[in-house]
Amino acid sequence: MPPSAAPQAPTTDGRSVGQLIEDARRSLAAGDYAGAIVEFDRALKRDPENGDAKEGLTKAGEAYKAHKMEQEQLDRVKMAFAGQEFTSALHVL
Repeated sequence: MPPSAAPQAPTTDGRSVGQLIEDARRSLAAGDYAGAIVEFDRALKRDPENGDAKEGLTKAGEAYKAHKMEQEQLDRVKMAFAGQEFTSALHVL
């Protein structure tokens, strides 16, 4: 039986590993990358070999990093525009 098909005991909050993974996927789809990471991590603590949770955690981590980089870039553009450094702002874009 593959790890993701193993019996799923409830977590301390009453959710099974499968439910944690589904909640994590919903968070990821909604753009809540930090929430997805937390839920995938909880699933992995219960079932360290769960391939779905491992894959999801990787995707959520990558999405979180990409989003953070975008936010930092946007902040640099805002600061450049605030200082009326329009050429600098356009180079960031």
